[in-house]
Amino acid sequence: MGIRIVALLILLSLGCTQTQDSDYALNPSDQLTVTTDLANFYTAFDSIRGDANPRNHKHILETLFLAKASPGQRSMIDVRRYKDSEYLENIARYPKFYESLRPTILATDSIAAQIESKLKKLQELYPNLKPAQIFFTMGAFRSNGTTLQDRVLIGSELALVSQTTDLSEFPKDYWAREYWKSRPLDHIVKLNIHEYVHTQQKESLNTPLFVTALREGAAEFITDIVMNIPKEENHEPSIQYGIQHETEVMDAFVQDMFNTDYGYWLWSNANNPFGTRDLAYFVGYILSEKFYNSHANSVEAIAALIELNYSNPQTVQQFIDEIGYFPRPLNSYQ
Repeated sequence: MGIRIVALLILLSLGCTQTQDSDYALNPSDQLTVTTDLANFYTAFDSIRGDANPRNHKHILETLFLAKASPGQRSMIDVRRYKDSEYLENIARYPKFYESLRPTILATDSIAAQIESKLKKLQELYPNLKPAQIFFTMGAFRSNGTTLQDRVLIGSELALVSQTTDLSEFPKDYWAREYWKSRPLDHIVKLNIHEYVHTQQKESLNTPLFVTALREGAAEFITDIVMNIPKEENHEPSIQYGIQHETEVMDAFVQDMFNTDYGYWLWSNANNPFGTRDLAYFVGYILSEKFYNSHANSVEAIAALIELNYSNPQTVQQFIDEIGYFPRPLNSYQ
């Protein structure tokens, strides 16, 4: 199912230094978009569904899917700590879901050309773009998309859902239903560009909320520029809510922004006073927008947002202070 886009990858490789895992090196001849894990999953799915003896199912999964996993699939399993038992439980619980998703899954290669076009636009805006690979993986419902060094990892069981996907087997209060209402398949190219931007940024592990908020918001803002999407048309609920309630969101954010426990601000379905999750994306988006609009050279502004040292909270704090959005220096809010 893979598609080779060698010319683009060679173009991205010129003059670039990449970060690699010890077990895997990205070469100019490697596929840009890898989808082989999806076909392997459905081979295992069909075999498991056709075998009446549950004792055989783990061996089938391991032989037909896990043993053939691409580096990206292995990375997704490691990052989200997926277990064999989760895959088997999901196959047993949601057969209608997987069957209805199959046509979209097996047509994933058609998305690659759209991704390639937008990556070329991204490179025009950010000439120092480093090469990365995009893996359409099959997960266990804990991530629609993430990154690991030079790999974009798409959780296809979440990110490829459309209006034709059968969701009848999931409880009415299932956490992903709110996400699925946005028809993520319609935004799959944008998700890939957002995650690709993350492969260019430094990580922000164990940093205060304001650091990761800016890193996430910058990726979302830059993606909207690449996709030519006005802020008012961004489909993310956090962005739309924030536009309508900017003062309230920002006033609450400054009270929590030095916390290293992100609470309801990021990647959480916890109840919050706004009734909208992931509002830190909006905060970072607005800060990025203000920084970008204050610079005459858009290429330099995008480079600054991407290359900022997000692993250093002091550097990010100074950067935000210089943007001038908040009336006082960040330190005064501690």
